[in-house]
Amino acid sequence: MAASTPITHTGDLFAPKFEVLRSRARRLYRSASEGALGQPQLMEAMDELANVLEALQAAEQYIQQLSAAVNVTQGTQDVHYQHFQDLFQQAPASYLVTSLEGSIRQVNAAARAMFDADERLLVGRSLAYFVESGIRRPFVEEMRHTEASQAPHSWVTPMISWHGTPFQAMLTAGRICGPSGRATGLGVLIQPVPTQ
Repeated sequence: MAASTPITHTGDLFAPKFEVLRSRARRLYRSASEGALGQPQLMEAMDELANVLEALQAAEQYIQQLSAAVNVTQGTQDVHYQHFQDLFQQAPASYLVTSLEGSIRQVNAAARAMFDADERLLVGRSLAYFVESGIRRPFVEEMRHTEASQAPHSWVTPMISWHGTPFQAMLTAGRICGPSGRATGLGVLIQPVPTQ
């Protein structure tokens, strides 16, 4: 595949060629239907047909090259994604990802251990569920502050595990942004605070 050929413009690349060929084919068809084709015109029609077939073969080869390139790129992305998933899961610190509303989307092994719960019990549940009921409203306000802020935000709050064991934790939360730059969720690092 030529380096100068943009991958995203396959339609733009072949459309003008096919339009010219279509126009010629229509002209030849009209001539044939009017009985105006002699031996030279018939040869010209055969040449035009050969040109169409060549263009289609070139398009097919180009599409196959694009498909191979996309497959390689997809494979590379899959490897990178798996690598980062492994890093996320094996991180020694408790880390989770929530929606902007605070619903847990992903949780790593350290966070599952901290909350003493399986992933299926955590994902989909509001992070505020693991905060003592009397301070849930201020906790939700802290999460909203994080969503609105450009910089990570930290605070200390009493939390409880799945089985009700209380612990103090420092949360550091920051926005996770998608390709458009808009916030799509929050990343939350949870560190236990030793009691004195």
